Amino acid sequence: MILTKSDTKQINLDIEITGKINSECLDELLIIVPTNRKARSLTKEIISASKLKSTGKINVDTLTTFSENILKNLKNFIPLSEAVSTVLINRTARDLKSKLKYFRLYHDDIPHGTLERIKNLISELKREGVDSERLLNDLEDLSVSDRNKAEDLSLIYSEFVKKCRDFNALEVGDIYKEVIELNENDFEKSFNHYYNKVNFVVVNGFDEFTNPEVELINKISETVKNLFINFDYYSGNDSIFSHLDDSFNKILKRGFKQIEDLSEKDESKFITTTKRKLFNNQEEILISDYQNEITKIKAKNKLKEIELVAKEIKQLITKENAEPHKICVSFNLIKNYSSYVRDIFNTYGIPFNLTDRIPLQNSLPIIELINFLEIQENDFYYKNILKTAGSRFLNISKTIDFSNLLITASELKIVVGKNVWKESINKALESLKILVDDEDYFFEDKKQRELQLKKSLADVETIEKALKKFKKELSPNEFKEELFNLIKELEIPLLVLNGSEQEEEHVKSLATFIETINEMFALMEDEYGRDKKFRLKFYLEEIRNACSWARFNIKERPNYGVLVTSINEIRGLNYDYLFISGMYDGEFPTRFQPEIFNSLKFSSKEARHIIEQRYHFYQALCTWKKKLFLTYPLIESKKELEESSFLKELTELFKCNSKDESNFDNLIYSKEELLINSDKIELSDEILENVSKKNYNDISTSILVDRRRFEEEESIYNGYLITYENENLHNEIKDKLSKIVSKEFSISQLETYAKCPFKYFIEKLLRIQTIQEPDEEIESTELGSLLHDIFFQFYTRIRDEKLKLQNCSDSDFKKAEKILFEIAENLCSKFLKDIPQNFYEREKIFGIDGKKEESILYKFLQEERLESQEEPKYFEVKFGYLSKAGTDKILSTDKPVKYKDASLRGKIDRIDINEEENSFAIVDYKLSKYRGSSNDLIDGTALQLPVYLYAAKELLSEKIQNPKPLKAIIFSLKIDKETFGKKKINLTGENSRKKLTDEEIIELNENQIQNSLDKINEYISNIGIGKFPLTNIKDYEKKVCNYCDFKAVCRISEVK
Repeated sequence: MILTKSDTKQINLDIEITGKINSECLDELLIIVPTNRKARSLTKEIISASKLKSTGKINVDTLTTFSENILKNLKNFIPLSEAVSTVLINRTARDLKSKLKYFRLYHDDIPHGTLERIKNLISELKREGVDSERLLNDLEDLSVSDRNKAEDLSLIYSEFVKKCRDFNALEVGDIYKEVIELNENDFEKSFNHYYNKVNFVVVNGFDEFTNPEVELINKISETVKNLFINFDYYSGNDSIFSHLDDSFNKILKRGFKQIEDLSEKDESKFITTTKRKLFNNQEEILISDYQNEITKIKAKNKLKEIELVAKEIKQLITKENAEPHKICVSFNLIKNYSSYVRDIFNTYGIPFNLTDRIPLQNSLPIIELINFLEIQENDFYYKNILKTAGSRFLNISKTIDFSNLLITASELKIVVGKNVWKESINKALESLKILVDDEDYFFEDKKQRELQLKKSLADVETIEKALKKFKKELSPNEFKEELFNLIKELEIPLLVLNGSEQEEEHVKSLATFIETINEMFALMEDEYGRDKKFRLKFYLEEIRNACSWARFNIKERPNYGVLVTSINEIRGLNYDYLFISGMYDGEFPTRFQPEIFNSLKFSSKEARHIIEQRYHFYQALCTWKKKLFLTYPLIESKKELEESSFLKELTELFKCNSKDESNFDNLIYSKEELLINSDKIELSDEILENVSKKNYNDISTSILVDRRRFEEEESIYNGYLITYENENLHNEIKDKLSKIVSKEFSISQLETYAKCPFKYFIEKLLRIQTIQEPDEEIESTELGSLLHDIFFQFYTRIRDEKLKLQNCSDSDFKKAEKILFEIAENLCSKFLKDIPQNFYEREKIFGIDGKKEESILYKFLQEERLESQEEPKYFEVKFGYLSKAGTDKILSTDKPVKYKDASLRGKIDRIDINEEENSFAIVDYKLSKYRGSSNDLIDGTALQLPVYLYAAKELLSEKIQNPKPLKAIIFSLKIDKETFGKKKINLTGENSRKKLTDEEIIELNENQIQNSLDKINEYISNIGIGKFPLTNIKDYEKKVCNYCDFKAVCRISEVK
């Protein structure tokens, strides 16, 4: 349909435009289109169609760019971007919070989703020419809730407009308003200045017009009489076009009239039928003329859907010689598919232009920059530091060892605070001067740890230096200058030019960020003045807010690749092959969402929404020439999806072909698929050369390795290191293992091997660490160590003072209580002084709610007061190479306990002696319940108690004649009535069911000790010959694998 005020009766706009091109009179032509994409595409077409392939001025504009051109000749103003306008709206709402009724209920800023809807509504009201006062005209028609929303929105809108006016900043709707209000002379003068030769105007491709848009077009028509509106409107199908009735009537009221469109004679039968019959097929006709051109493709899910699209495109290119740039893949909501397209099209080697507007907050260079600034904002919070790990666009990340920083933070329990980092590391360096060993810390590690700590300190100071300028308050201009200096110092502009496939995206994101900062901070300076200063937190909140709204496009490469875009971007364009994907209800059509308030006058209603969506579908269907593909998934996140009602309506009008995954099974479409199927097919040298022989050989080797794992139990691939496949390697491994078995073993090391030799190999031999994040609260092992120290100091003191607890008097009990609590207070004040989160642990030690009778310490004293055959005698008894600090000087020894070739080391919490019987018991403190079983003892996976009995016997032999191992006792410190206290652990297996004499128990204990020692000898022997297979114990998931840190590198799930 053509509408005009001129006296022309009929016209073919295509012929008129071609005439201007051929006569080289392009500067006489102005074409106004709805989108920038259409403007770019049309400009390319005009250049291609011109005879000399070079032209003078080409006037192709959107109404927005046209209005900006008109206005900027008459006044200075700041075009307000979407991102900065949203920041201003948010700031306006924040300033008005005390005056708001509905939105004041939010504790903090208005949530992102709600803010988006407010921003969209205000922008839409401006474009519709609706001011803040008109929002309040019909309050009586609204519910109480909507009335409060409307009043709040009117206030926010009004104040926002005032801010914009104060800053001389204009949104699109403001620009339209200013241009419409220009007097005739000013408008004509500005028009002639910018479009001085234009005498023919075409308005083309719009789906509907707002009131300001109609006024703008009318204003142009008063200056240029030959103005023609090409309006895609057909009154005979209300199901598609009824939402345009209002626009059509508004245009007619301005004096426009309909004339004959001669180009309609060239309209295809498909477009004509679609226009008249789609969603209006009352005769229920089924047209089969396009069956070979229209194909419906269904897939399991979105990922498979895009895979099938990629495969179909490859077939079009290879079998039909389709040019990639003449193929378009379109989506109603492209953001829901863009990540799939990027990954899959790259995998399938399909060149493409993706036009999805990328949020600035998703840009990697910008994410990394903000993450780095957040280190200073949150006072060196460890998680902010670790977010910078692996940064590709910050040169500082290449000099900092982030894994080492995490190890340091975890070991020293550093969570936050720049000064805490520095002080803790310096204290740790001081403590290294006094060697402190645990069972897995050797002297040779000391120097390495010192280097690691010094590196951590240096790295913290490097970060501090880079961010020191942001410690103080800065004015907007000062902050902007320091931010830009930081960007240079971090070499972000240089690092985004890295030659990667995403280089253009990264460059554009950085440019958009800088533009947004310049715009935002210019307005900030206008609002707050030059001298007002703020802290980093304020600026980062504003920047994060702006980045969440700012979007950018990557410039489309002309005649390159498949176009991937949204439905709205392709209206009025033409492609040989069109894919409309995501054809399921909820995606296309989308579900109706009410506006921020349900005003009858301003909110979009559901019926209109569905008609608008149908119209967009119809417009998309008008853009293909050779083939049309409509695709949809069946499932998303385990939820079944319904085929689009639009697709059903189309296939009820036009007969089409159908495809699914089975139609693509017999062909390989990518290198990845080729390599996955490489064991099933024979590859020629030519193919191998194209897909990378190295990748193919690597996969072939992996297949061979897996085969040998299943066929040869004792192969090197199953953890048997010493084989004779490589003699030199065999000897080297043997030498290293012989050195390992000659060293001392802790019981925990041997228990690790007993449960899973592969874990022992990774953890103890390869020394691979799993780095845990620092815990702000005290861990159970640390609380256990604290209690061990308390009880050690307590017992050594009362032993020296010859104070006995068993059956003691009340006065002696009070004396012991005073000693114990004093020691505990002294140690806890040192250990827990800077950790307020450990209040509960302190309560457990000293008494919940101040009730010491409910404390671990008091309950411990009560338990020790009870009568017993044995008397506590030796405490924290070490044997082997461990620190002497905090150990019993009477019985401890630096020498390991020996059994055959095994050298064992460890520390026994306590040894109690029955001097009359020459028997003894070992006591092991635990904060949790003992979970060992007799089967674990027999199997050799629970070694601690039997080995400690053996070690105690060896050490006591110099003090007692023929000491007898009578008892192994677990002293549970878990503070509840059922668990707290001593529990004798039976080492005697099945015989424990009957009543046994002490002599029988001692004999059975000796047998179990011998069994454990034999197991240890077997383990050490296996370590010496390189046997490190996966675990083979029963219930391995529960006993070994559930809490294993090495699941990611273990293949237990593949073989068990």
